[in-house]
Formats: sequence, structure tokens, C-alpha cells
Amino acid sequence: MFQKIKRLFLAQKVIFFLYTLLMAILMPFLFLRLLFKSFKVLAYRHRWKERLGFFNYEFGSNGICIHAVSVGEVICAVPLIKLLKEKNPSLPITVTTTTPSGSERVKSLLGESVFHVYFPFDLPVFIKNFFSKIKPSIFIVVETELWPATINHCKKNNIDFIVANARLSTKSFLSYKKISPLMYSFMKYIKVAAQYESDSDNFRKLGVPNKNIITTGSIKFDINVKSSVLEYAKSYKSHFSKVGKDFVWIAASTHDGEEEKILFAHRQLLERIPNLLLILAPRHPERSSHVSGLLKQEGFNYQKESDSSMLKEETEVLLIDSIGKLMEFYGASDLSFVGGSLVNKGGHNPIEPAFWGLPIISGPNFFNFSDICKKLIDSGAMQIVDDASQLIDNILYYLNYPAHIEVSSNSALEVISKNKGATIKLVNLIENSMN
Repeated sequence: MFQKIKRLFLAQKVIFFLYTLLMAILMPFLFLRLLFKSFKVLAYRHRWKERLGFFNYEFGSNGICIHAVSVGEVICAVPLIKLLKEKNPSLPITVTTTTPSGSERVKSLLGESVFHVYFPFDLPVFIKNFFSKIKPSIFIVVETELWPATINHCKKNNIDFIVANARLSTKSFLSYKKISPLMYSFMKYIKVAAQYESDSDNFRKLGVPNKNIITTGSIKFDINVKSSVLEYAKSYKSHFSKVGKDFVWIAASTHDGEEEKILFAHRQLLERIPNLLLILAPRHPERSSHVSGLLKQEGFNYQKESDSSMLKEETEVLLIDSIGKLMEFYGASDLSFVGGSLVNKGGHNPIEPAFWGLPIISGPNFFNFSDICKKLIDSGAMQIVDDASQLIDNILYYLNYPAHIEVSSNSALEVISKNKGATIKLVNLIENSMN
């Protein structure tokens, strides 16, 4: 028995060594990838030292480090961070991201209340460098970012590793299962606050002990919108009405290959309802020049949100080309389409339009938010369409039967209300780890 355990331990050491070697070999290509991305987003060309764990830090030790990959995870983490700061004002909190857009959101939403830096590449020397400066007692990953060298460092240094608001779809589970010999020993160490029981089951199958898993629901339901956002939304809605836009629909977080379908639908709808306005918000604002080209090609009267705060009467499409405005424009709309779902991207967060009580339309690919979407579908707040033709039919249905908008709105708000409370459960788990 002892020999078997010894062989297993040695095998895991060898596998981890091979992983480290592979990461070292890939390092030049990771920097080339940043350089390539910088041709579209210049910010990717800056702060490369942080990717290696080099930065100045004077924020206090024994605190909490929260890793939120990009914009969606940052927005998700903000209520948690604010509640932690409210209950523990002197607690040092570091928030890391990997994208410039995520970095921008941390700075704009949390300011000087937290320390922010990019998280380094998952190579032991860089990870050690990073943690030697931060010296946290708890490391929290928002949703699912399971990096072997990071978990290994936390394990060796008694830093609690918590996956918060954790989700693990069947697709992601199968991907991690392929590298289970590498991940198995690490899985026994981490703690998981899973969104739903299906996520908990998948983490158990990967080797996370049952005692290390709690099911909290999604903290995204604990959505908290600033009063300024409410005011902006009200102002936009009033202005749209003044220029004769009686019905406004928003297509949010859209991707390449999806905008074409949305614009086809909007063209058909405009032939029947000339005063209809589409707010088009690409998932990545840096794609706005590409989407502008599509709008010109299709002959739409459009304007970019960044060009003017005043909508023209002849405008048929308002293109959102800046970060951080989505909630405001959800609040100024009458109906929503959530993107990433008519293409195979897995969909995006439907809780944001549900917060405003909007009827929600989605394509069939919503596996990133399957449990949340199921709740909204079952309540009647969300409708699923397979193509542009069905999208047109659904929007016309809401236009022809306004009473159904109110029914969908009430259903969406009820789903939000019934599923609040995950943030408190998560804070309790973190505070128990701190004691």
C-alpha cells in the first residue's frame, strides 16, 4: 500500500514538472499573444512586468486576494468586495485581472479601496514572486480559474484557495477531466462555493471533497446598481421617447457572426415599425469599428454612443462602443436579446436585463448560464430562438401584445427576488476561513 502511494506521489510530481516545463516553453508565445492583442487594444502592450509578478506593493499582508479574469467577473465580485470591506474596513484586499478591460472596471468601480495588479502567468517562479509581495491568507478565484502552479503554491504555504460563485459546465468538466492526473491532488485542497448543485456535482467528480463544497446560488442575483446608473437610464429613456423612438430593443454582448443576424432582423422589423431603435452593444467594444463597417454595408442610419449624448431622430441603430455603459442602456430599453447565444459562445449574463424587468430573448447556446437561464425560461421571462426569423417573430409578438411584456417583466423580477442571498453565504465562508 505504501509503495502504491509513493508511486502515485512520484507520478504527480513528474506530471507537475512536465506542466511547468510546458509553461516555460510557451512563455515567449504568451507574450507574442499579448503583442498580437495589442494591435486591437493598445493596453495589452503595457504592464508586462506584472505578468511576471513584478510590481510595487504597500497595502498590508494577511489579507485577501481576489482574482477576477475580466469585466464580467469583476462586476460579479464587486458586491462581495464591498460587503467584505464593510464588515472588515481594515482588511487589505487585492483584486487581480488578466485583461485591460477588467483592469479598467476594477479602477472605476473600486478605486483606491483595493490594490489592483495583473495576475502573473502560471509559472512557479512568477507565482512565488507575486505571493511574496501580497502575502494573503486567502486566495479567491471568481467562477473557474484552476491553475496548477497557483493552487500548488497556496497548498504549500497554507493559503486558503476558494473558488467563489463557482460554475463548472459539463463541457468544462470534461476538459479538466482530461488533465485529471495533474489536477487530482490539487482538487483535494480547494474549497468551492458553487452556484448550483450541478456545479457541485462536477467539482465532486473532479476530486473536491464533499466537506469542501457548499452550494450558494449565484452572487450575480445580488445585483446592486448605483443611483447614478438608474438616473442615466431614466434620462436615456426619456430622450429616446422625445425623438420618437416608441420601442427600444437592445442586443447586448454580441459576437462576430451574430451581429449580421441581428441586423437582418432589425431591417425586417423597421419595415413594419419605422420608429424602432436598436441598441447594439458588442461584447468587446474594440470590435466597434468592425461592427460600424457592417452597419455602413447594410445601409443603416447609425451613430456611436461615444460621438454624442443626443440621439438623432433618423438614427436606427445606436452602437455602444465604450465600456461600462451596458446597465444604463438595459435600463433605457423595452426588450433585450442576450448575445453569445446565436453563436457557440455559451451566452452571457441574463440577470442584468432581468434586474430591469425586461423580457429576455436568447439563442440556444446559453451553457455558460444554463441554471440561471432555466429559471428564467421556466418563469416565462426568457424566450429561446434558433435564428433571425424566430427572433423577428418573438419581437413582433411582444410589440403586438404589450400585456405579455408586463407578464415577462414581473416574472423576471420575481426570479431575481427569489434567488438573492448568495453573497452573504460566501462572506460567511470567507470569514470562517479567516478565523
